[in-house]
Amino acid sequence: MHKFRYFYIIAAAALIPFVAARLLGSTVAWSTPTSYFAAFKAADALLLGLMLWDAFVIFGVAYGFPALIVLLAMRSIGVVRAVPDIVLYILAGIAAMRLIPLYLGTPIIWPGAWWHLGPELTFVLVGIAGVISLRLWPNNSFKPNPFRRFVQLCRRRASIG
Repeated sequence: MHKFRYFYIIAAAALIPFVAARLLGSTVAWSTPTSYFAAFKAADALLLGLMLWDAFVIFGVAYGFPALIVLLAMRSIGVVRAVPDIVLYILAGIAAMRLIPLYLGTPIIWPGAWWHLGPELTFVLVGIAGVISLRLWPNNSFKPNPFRRFVQLCRRRASIG
């Protein structure tokens, strides 16, 4: 159906970091509740708390929300059809995030610590949400198929027994 669908997937994923750069400035300014870090400090896992805050609150809104909207839009028009398409979307998005410094003329710096991988984790979570949407709505119509299947299964069991 779509002759250039892989190009569309890569181009859409490559544009997400540019869109997210505008949103990132506003989400970084959100302050963390004091009780949030106190709970992680008590469990001696402050860096894990920092990574989760960055992944879900800062990058979840800046990267995850636009990435999910674009992924679901491409899925609804039929560009993204299977799990390999979603994997390509994730890899292209992460590669674009890592290659943007070349566009800006600065060297590529891979974050040394694991708690700096919030944007990558956000793209992976968006991909998981895309796979779940493929499994729940395989025919690309956003009708509640799992519930219908459950009702049909209950009717069959009731008619057998």
